[in-house]
Amino acid sequence: MENQEQKIMEINVQGFICEMRTFPFVEIENPIKLLQNYTQLSNPECNKLGLALYLGQGLAQDKESALEVWQSTNDAESWLYLSVDRFFQGDKTGGVNYLSKAAKAGNVTAQLRYAYCLILGIGISGDINKAFKIFDKLAREKVPCAVYFVGAMHMTKAQDIVEYNVEKGKKLLAWSVTHGCKYAQFEQGVVDFRTAKTAEEKQKALDLIRAAAEQGEPRAMFMYAIELSRGENVPQDRKLAEFYLNQCLALNFEPAVDAVKNAVKKM
Repeated sequence: MENQEQKIMEINVQGFICEMRTFPFVEIENPIKLLQNYTQLSNPECNKLGLALYLGQGLAQDKESALEVWQSTNDAESWLYLSVDRFFQGDKTGGVNYLSKAAKAGNVTAQLRYAYCLILGIGISGDINKAFKIFDKLAREKVPCAVYFVGAMHMTKAQDIVEYNVEKGKKLLAWSVTHGCKYAQFEQGVVDFRTAKTAEEKQKALDLIRAAAEQGEPRAMFMYAIELSRGENVPQDRKLAEFYLNQCLALNFEPAVDAVKNAVKKM
């Protein structure tokens, strides 16, 4: 049982590391025009140009130029993007340093991610107390994923950090599910799927997992890809399954990478 719990924890940590490698969705219109008017761009426009270059959206992919754009922009949003690049390069310490700068400058996504690093010890020494303070502040501002973590911590027995209150924790977790926290949706979906007694209950559970997958949650994308490939509990859709699996591989989500390696060995 202990080995199983350890394995689940390792997968969860891998999922959150993938979060650090994920750029927040930003709609980029007319990237060519941004490039042509580079000297006149505002900071938000510069950051969009950097994304277009880094991701190859409407422009030839040029990561080096993207990094130069973000380094010259030098604001909270660009520091968040630079942190993503550092995590992609395997430089967790550098990634956390940029996250810290972006968080201090008020970027909510960076504040959340910095707290994830603190609570899981990713690229920085773990500090649950400091993480809880960040989550608690953001939860009071109704940030769904912060509410999720506060709820989860109420359900632990770390009384020196937060009151042990299972009922309060459940209410906060339920709120975070209905308000779109992808982690809460995935984890509630897994729990509901395992305890489902009818096809309808399984479908509702998979709807939660699908909702998390649509937001790019790697554990959800991987599990939903498997379900789509099998076609037992949801209509079979190998094209969509391949899409989600490729997303996991692009984020270097280790369970997905290992699954592909094992499949290749069996061929």
